[in-house]
Amino acid sequence: MELKERIVFIIGLFIALFGFFIGAIFTVAVTMTDYSLPEESLITDMTIGLILGLVPLLFGIFICARMIKKRKQREEDLLENEILKLAANSKGKITTAELAANTNLSILDAERKLEYYVKIGVAERHISDGGVFVYSFRSVISEEEKHRSKNINKY
Repeated sequence: MELKERIVFIIGLFIALFGFFIGAIFTVAVTMTDYSLPEESLITDMTIGLILGLVPLLFGIFICARMIKKRKQREEDLLENEILKLAANSKGKITTAELAANTNLSILDAERKLEYYVKIGVAERHISDGGVFVYSFRSVISEEEKHRSKNINKY
């Protein structure tokens, strides 16, 4: 996590803990109060306990979950960039083993990632003479092909 995300996560954690402890205090207070006396109201005490305890607890959990999701998305974006750079350096073609060797992915995770790219149409799967799957990224083209590209607005 980046510093800002860590700070927001810690704030969310403190808010959630505050809500938990307030909720616990009100739960103990409700169980220890004699509601047979006319000046005591169970509904009022439970409502205050829910508002002061449950609302901050849920809000703190929401903040923490959002920061975790944001961190995971950033890590996924960085991994995607790493994979695309590897593919570009390999003239658009990589294998599962090459991806695993050049990233922090396991062989199984590398295969899943490459198959996902095939599924969404970013890459194509080919097979080598030795029976190894080779993943070809369509958007990675040679400099020569880039220079030969034509203006689509002329047609």
